[in-house]
Amino acid sequence: MRDGNIVVSIETTNSNGDKVLTGSAEVKQPTAVYVFTGQGSQEPGMGMDLYNSSPAARAVWDGADTYLMASPSLVLSGVT
Repeated sequence: MRDGNIVVSIETTNSNGDKVLTGSAEVKQPTAVYVFTGQGSQEPGMGMDLYNSSPAARAVWDGADTYLMASPSLVLSGVT
């Protein structure tokens, strides 16, 4: 990562092991925002309580987790 962008590097060799192509690129990442709305106090673990008790919330959370696991940014299942 560099300034929020993924840095992708490649190197290709031929069958003799000779390097024939190298390259790199910075790929801009989309902005992601997660907002948990509601009234009252928040408490540690309340997001996981919702995840464990609501199939709809679990589906949304798992979809976001799958998306984020494809990039080296944040994995929601690791947030408590």
